[in-house]
Amino acid sequence: MSFSGVHKAIYAILSNSSETYVGIRAAGAPIPCFVYEITSATLDVPMAGVLGKNHWTMDVEVIAIGNTVEEITGLVDDVEAFFSSGPINDLVNTLSIVLAGFSVVMGMEPADDGMQDVTRTATIQLHLLVQED
Repeated sequence: MSFSGVHKAIYAILSNSSETYVGIRAAGAPIPCFVYEITSATLDVPMAGVLGKNHWTMDVEVIAIGNTVEEITGLVDDVEAFFSSGPINDLVNTLSIVLAGFSVVMGMEPADDGMQDVTRTATIQLHLLVQED
């Protein structure tokens, strides 16, 4: 199970709900959207000679960006509902994702041009367990 496969699976999950970017949102990109980054990942491997499967323990930061509180709370609900729906099986990358922790902090992103309204944000911290199938 590759790290890039896990990354692709997370991107596919988030992009089902809204436009999704990795790391940074380009200027002028449409909102609502998600910007996410895998902030930490640990690969646990079984001991030599012991049957078992590799699994990742990882933290993912997802920033939901929208114009209104209602818009971003809807995005947060989408992420929570999808990840907490049970093991997510990705048949392309042959892995399963399980949500182990979820937290949210809401805030604002000030306009950089001084002429537009501020943008609402919700920073979601996901703690995920990912196992190869």
